[in-house]
Amino acid sequence: MPPQAALPVRRHTIGSFLRLLAHLLADGETAKFVIALLTGQYNGEQASIEALENRIYDAEDPDDPDDITLYPYKTSFDVDSALGVSDDICIVGEPIGFYVVPKFSHSLRKSVGLTRRVEIGGVGTHVGLHEVPNFLFAHWGIRNEIIIFFPGRYKAGERDGYKMDIADIATFFECVTRPALQEAVPDLRASNLPPTYEAELWRLRSENGQVAGSARMLSEEVVAKLAGNLRDVLEDAIAAGSPLHWARGFFFVHQVRGVKDANVYPPTGAAGAINRFIANNHISAEAVTSDPKNWYFDAGVEISSASTDDSLAWRADSHTAILRDVFWIPEGHAVRMTKTGSTSYYKDPVSHLTEVAGCRITPGIRGRGPLGIVKLQAYQTDKAVTAAVVGQGSYHAKRVKLKQVMEDRDGGPIDLLFAVYEESRKKKVVSNARLEVRVPYAVREEVHRAMQGVNWRKYLVAIPYDNWWNLRTYSIIAYKAIAGTYADAKLADRTNINALGLLMMVVWLTNSLHATPDTGPSSRELLNIVLPRRPRTEMTEMTLPFRLARAHQGRSDGVENEFAENRDPAEPGENRPAREEEEESSDEETDADEDEIPYGPGHFFGMIFMSGLVWDDGCSVPKIPGRTTHALKGGPFRHFAEMQYDEFCDLAYDSMLFRPRTQKRTRNKTQQRPVVLDEGESIPTIFDIKNGSREIARPAWQGGRINRQERTDQEKVTRNEFLSEIYRQLCVDAISLSPCPKGKPHGYVKIDNAHFSKVTIDVFKDRNPGKVLRAARMCRGDDNDWELAFKHLLPSKGELKAGDAQNYPKCAYYKMWGHYMAQIDSRPVIETARTAFKNQFLADIAWFPWAKPGRLWESNSKVLPSSKSSFASPGLGDKVPAPWILTRQHCIWKSDEKWTPGGTVTAAPGEDGED
Repeated sequence: MPPQAALPVRRHTIGSFLRLLAHLLADGETAKFVIALLTGQYNGEQASIEALENRIYDAEDPDDPDDITLYPYKTSFDVDSALGVSDDICIVGEPIGFYVVPKFSHSLRKSVGLTRRVEIGGVGTHVGLHEVPNFLFAHWGIRNEIIIFFPGRYKAGERDGYKMDIADIATFFECVTRPALQEAVPDLRASNLPPTYEAELWRLRSENGQVAGSARMLSEEVVAKLAGNLRDVLEDAIAAGSPLHWARGFFFVHQVRGVKDANVYPPTGAAGAINRFIANNHISAEAVTSDPKNWYFDAGVEISSASTDDSLAWRADSHTAILRDVFWIPEGHAVRMTKTGSTSYYKDPVSHLTEVAGCRITPGIRGRGPLGIVKLQAYQTDKAVTAAVVGQGSYHAKRVKLKQVMEDRDGGPIDLLFAVYEESRKKKVVSNARLEVRVPYAVREEVHRAMQGVNWRKYLVAIPYDNWWNLRTYSIIAYKAIAGTYADAKLADRTNINALGLLMMVVWLTNSLHATPDTGPSSRELLNIVLPRRPRTEMTEMTLPFRLARAHQGRSDGVENEFAENRDPAEPGENRPAREEEEESSDEETDADEDEIPYGPGHFFGMIFMSGLVWDDGCSVPKIPGRTTHALKGGPFRHFAEMQYDEFCDLAYDSMLFRPRTQKRTRNKTQQRPVVLDEGESIPTIFDIKNGSREIARPAWQGGRINRQERTDQEKVTRNEFLSEIYRQLCVDAISLSPCPKGKPHGYVKIDNAHFSKVTIDVFKDRNPGKVLRAARMCRGDDNDWELAFKHLLPSKGELKAGDAQNYPKCAYYKMWGHYMAQIDSRPVIETARTAFKNQFLADIAWFPWAKPGRLWESNSKVLPSSKSSFASPGLGDKVPAPWILTRQHCIWKSDEKWTPGGTVTAAPGEDGED
């Protein structure tokens, strides 16, 4: 498919792009906001995000890490993890917890950068350690594990080769482990071990079928001789005729992980840091020093901003330089290993910014450099906020699924993710840039010295914490807006594959906000359709979205194999680092494959943008543009929906999908307009805030929307005056957006439509709501009720609601408040104005609509918490819908009165109650 016609490009910094999105969101321009965020397209232009404008080092700057005239930062160093492979259990001075029924989620399932020699048909070859069948044998300490491996059960090319057969695990326990423990544990203390594997499984299984984890503690004396006992008993069992030949050659992997914050040391403390780590984790120092080629440690450095207000992140163009400059890897190998076409290299964009990215590199034998690096990771420390717990699946980070996006339930996974991002912003959480390298024990001190004295500025950008998190919160708001359109859409649109393709992309984008993007075959097929396309001759390394090699037959989505089929021979028993899957010859083949394709998808504008999105008045749901994309019905749909497309359609038409959202849908879709004053009329200025005499631009209105085009003749107004106008407009909008009872020719409000624009705060000062409403339910609000209601009415900066909220984005006052906040950069100044507004509001009113998160007016008769009491207007039935109002003072109800701009009059017949 050739590329679409190019739009003129407008360059944006991260901050200016976020300001554009904030304006659109404040104006209630939901469709434009979504299109701008997902495609970068707005007002006939294509946004290009220049994230490197946030760099903290230029070529002309002095290359001195200690230069105080440059951006200030701090570094700290640590030992994070350890991996040790041994025929023995190498724990000293510490008991271990042994599992009869192992936790299978703790098996080694993913690459750790190491290989192991196995026999295949009498020929020795090296395979990835995670490809050898294994299971969790025991644990020690808090987060440390011992995993047992059986190379005799290895099968070449086996998908999920790490899995052990349950029958083999049971046989090994009953014939080997149990008798070995009975021999090792003194005084018959092991006589109460379960007689069989099945007996223990029965004991651990609860009534709901779940299996609890349970470990048997073994003393350090038993641990010292356990491995030897296991081998002796195994040989005896084989000699007695047990079919356990496959268990010969078993070995153990000792894994210490995720303890970096417990092993921090200063820049001058590298010497002995790993030795202290070994002692603190009760690993046998003799085992490590006598077999250093089989023990690896993760050395880490963390770089933080000295200002505490910025997140520091890795530049995507720095990966080659880090390998070359910091770890002394030759230029040629460093370049080759950091090509997108290399399977030893995974790029991890930050919040979809393609110029800001971490990486994961698994060097091959030729690319390890003098330090023998087997794995390198450069990433952001804020990943800890969204990290998945070990055992909760095969992914490192929390994820959403297509079904969850379709349901779009309040309080669901997307809402929870938004809350995590938003609370992180409020609490000024910053992300540090972190680098870890896995190296052999022999170079433990050299690698730490290599990471000291480095001018890390050359490899980093600094992004203010609010921009860091707003990139994500705005994205979630856009994704929610898209998902929200499907609940009310007709079935034909719900099953439209182009619309579903957009939802699939929403899932992919959501999960890529805080985790390495999924570039498995199905995701690549989706990206090929939705990303912008350019001639291959115009594409650069930075614009490639994923590696160019063809998908391997039978490869699963998500996590891809990092190891080659052509292994190098090695000495028996040696654990070799994994080599890269792509050598030079493979890279050449990849290029030849792709040269046959004239156009390719890519990231051409500094951010992961789609090529286009259709959402206009003639389209009930947003869609991927173009003709029906049948390719999405195959692998991509199966991958994201976890079912076939035809099966999905059957369920949809049987009303088993797309259940209504919890939040009530919008009824009043009218864009409210600002008050137009009569000649000679003015709105009194009731506020006197600090610096309130400073001027801001008065918004220019087009219908019910604010025109964001900047003009030289734009009228100015003081902050106090504009805040007073918002106050008046809130009163008008509250009456104008009042609900209508179903099947009635009138609304709940008595006030004539012609008088709506004359409403002032006096309407809500009056203690008789019956002058205004035909019927209502009233609840006396406490301070918490009013605080929460006001939070919905006038949110803080960054908390304006998206277009799927019922009333707020339609209100003129809400847009005016968004404009007010957009004109003032200082959050404290805005909060001062908001506090003054709240104090005035609460001092004035006797009652007001009970504002809820998704709507200004609530009319459901069942929303009152059990802890609250209320009373209804005369004649209103218990289950009859009516608007809820929150009162601050004792109110009366006289339905024979009616408010008018000229004063109180007697209500006409039919206006004195709900008929």
